[in-house]
Amino acid sequence: ETMKANKALSALQHKTRMMKALQSSRACMKEDMKERVAVQNKLHDICITMCKELGAFPEKCTCPGYKDTTDKTPGVMTWDELLSYMDDVAEASATAIKGWKSLR
Repeated sequence: ETMKANKALSALQHKTRMMKALQSSRACMKEDMKERVAVQNKLHDICITMCKELGAFPEKCTCPGYKDTTDKTPGVMTWDELLSYMDDVAEASATAIKGWKSLR
């Protein structure tokens, strides 16, 4: 009887130790992930600076997560820009007309 109780207690203690180790491991993994993100962000800035120094910025910059958002046609309106502008004009004119009609 005592032997059975000792085995059950031993199994429970082993399970408790394993759960504590798992919780500790998860906490370490969270801290590790925070550190990795911080290092990646720092390296990202360095990568872009290096691309600028090498003259590869912005067209040929291959830094991870970098997306070229520079205007490829400065001073020239593209179709997408024109259509967006016309949508804005149409919306503004509809709002103005509603305002004029409400003044009557």
